[in-house]
Amino acid sequence: MKKKKSIALLFALYAVQVTLSNFIHPITPTLFKDLGFPDYMFGVAFAAMSFSNFLFCPIWGVVGDKIGHLKMFGITAFGYGLGQLFFGLATTPAMTLLARFFGGAFAGGFMVAIMAYLTNNSEPEKLASRMSYLAALTSVFTAIGYLLGGVIGERSVFWDFALQVGGITLVAILMPLLVAEELPETAPNAPKQSLNPLKAFVSMGKGMSAPLGLFLAAVFFANFATIDYDNAFNYYIKAELGFPPSYNGIIKAAIGIIGLLINLTVNVWLARKTDMRRSIVPVFGLCTATLVAVCLVPGTAPFIAANVIFYLFNVMYIPMQQTLVTSDTTTGKTSGELSGIFNAVKAVGMIGGSLFAGLIYTVGAKLPFWFGALSFGLAAVTSVFSFRAYQKKGLLKKEETPSSAGKN
Repeated sequence: MKKKKSIALLFALYAVQVTLSNFIHPITPTLFKDLGFPDYMFGVAFAAMSFSNFLFCPIWGVVGDKIGHLKMFGITAFGYGLGQLFFGLATTPAMTLLARFFGGAFAGGFMVAIMAYLTNNSEPEKLASRMSYLAALTSVFTAIGYLLGGVIGERSVFWDFALQVGGITLVAILMPLLVAEELPETAPNAPKQSLNPLKAFVSMGKGMSAPLGLFLAAVFFANFATIDYDNAFNYYIKAELGFPPSYNGIIKAAIGIIGLLINLTVNVWLARKTDMRRSIVPVFGLCTATLVAVCLVPGTAPFIAANVIFYLFNVMYIPMQQTLVTSDTTTGKTSGELSGIFNAVKAVGMIGGSLFAGLIYTVGAKLPFWFGALSFGLAAVTSVFSFRAYQKKGLLKKEETPSSAGKN
């Protein structure tokens, strides 16, 4: 079978991967309650996965630069599937945390691979649009995964895990087998990157520019807020509102459709017509405002409606950040390194957000939403400083700088 370069085929296989990866999320709260785990376990378990994700994301960027990002996709997808098998067999908190840690070591690898592949195989003028399509696929097929996983999981947890593990393993085999890849040539004087997780993490900071550092701070705050919110929301609608797993899936499906429309319209327009380092600031501001509304509205129906409106803005920032980090020119790092750094910082936010949500939830069920709003506010402020830092280096679109805006 002859391999061929195909962004469409890449996206199709990635969509299947995203769908399967989200099969278990809607049944996790029910699973933990049936096993008699304490309430904080939903946050601690996700934090364990996020911590190993953080440790290994820089490694996957380096490995992909060496052997090919699609081969690395296959390796990490297979590893994640194996981790989910262990998760399905776990019956104690200790076993669950070990399974989540193992799976998390591989979980960030396929996103690093896809981002790096798109960066290496896209014309500069097409990269932002393709990142928006990537985010749209992630949004809608995450929702489909929640819906299918919730419906199947209500009837059989075994088949939920079996379909997930088997399907992910198949995608892991097909991706490098069907899609061709050419890696950019490595500069002869490029420094060798360590495959030791701790050394690779330390090396991330070498050559880090101040603008990129500020941008990554905003990445941390935004992902802390999103994961803090998302973990609390999944548990809240089960523990406080009594919704079954299928309801979680239905809500996520509706949100996924919204995310698809937003990413294919508003985000593509923003990528073409604005400098996203500026336009991402009001997006974070709207996330902050709508999360405050989530905390304040009374009643179940208004609460769900406020959450849907929040997601409308929440889905916008992810492709913006993905495009901005891979197009950074202030450090001279490869696309694999930048994707690894970006996903590692995301993982740090995921660790903090999930762990914090689990612990603060035991104090007050809506406290994670309040702190999510605060963290989005910090992301907005940090993005302002990041915008100004890039502006000083002359790295913004001319039409988006204040001086050129005045001329127009």
